[in-house]
Amino acid sequence: MAFHYFKELLTDEYVSKLISEKNIIDGRYGGLLLGDPHEFGGIKFLYSFPEGLRVYGEVEGFEFIVNRDSAEIFRNLITEINNSERDKKEPFVEYDIPSYIKIINAKTDKLDSKYIILDRRGGYSIINKHSTKIYLKELNDINNY
Repeated sequence: MAFHYFKELLTDEYVSKLISEKNIIDGRYGGLLLGDPHEFGGIKFLYSFPEGLRVYGEVEGFEFIVNRDSAEIFRNLITEINNSERDKKEPFVEYDIPSYIKIINAKTDKLDSKYIILDRRGGYSIINKHSTKIYLKELNDINNY
């Protein structure tokens, strides 16, 4: 598994390899993430800068990314929804995902996870997997606003 440090600038060679292996996914429109949990390396998210792609953080499977426009409009509601202390009552168990849910599939059979590209302007909301499980329909509706 590749180790990255915060704000690491990825080399053009590495980015070309990721692109050729189809390991970069556009996450700017939001959706339910599928991929590794944090304990197995998670899913790195990247911001694009004039000098190239930088690693900016890590998300995990079954978290929900709300796109930046909807996140701005519904910031207070999203803050109320995103409460892992309230919602983490027992260990997380994967669940069946309704067909109407927008998916960002970062699953891979390889050791390294796929990478998600987000807009460097930020403003996205990342909802923990416990709250996402409870409020999945609402988050999908917010994201599609």
